[in-house]
Amino acid sequence: MVSVLARAKADIKHMVTGPQRHDSTSAVINKKDGSSCNSVEEMLERWCEHYKDMLNHSPADACPALDEAAADAVPDTETSSDAPALREVTKAIRKLQNGKAAGPDNIQPKLLKYAEQPVVEALHDLFL
Repeated sequence: MVSVLARAKADIKHMVTGPQRHDSTSAVINKKDGSSCNSVEEMLERWCEHYKDMLNHSPADACPALDEAAADAVPDTETSSDAPALREVTKAIRKLQNGKAAGPDNIQPKLLKYAEQPVVEALHDLFL
């Protein structure tokens, strides 16, 4: 039990303070032509260029078959729309993987697991 609490304390400290950095060197970033960026400004410019290329692409072609299939789709009557039971919320929290990034709420999965019972009750209340 003591080792579990010590690990939880270390994990919470890591979440609050962030990872410890031992090396202050940065990775080499290459320009489109393959040459290395020599300054921070060049690196920032290259990152900007990279994301503009990745995010600003042409829209996908329309797919009539997919549109037709969506229009003909029948709702799934076997999927429950009721509020989840406490055991279902508990099961979902236990399935979370440690070491994953926090979501938009900035709460890491392992923190939810360490405070399982209060978290389960609070989340269950949200669904009611």
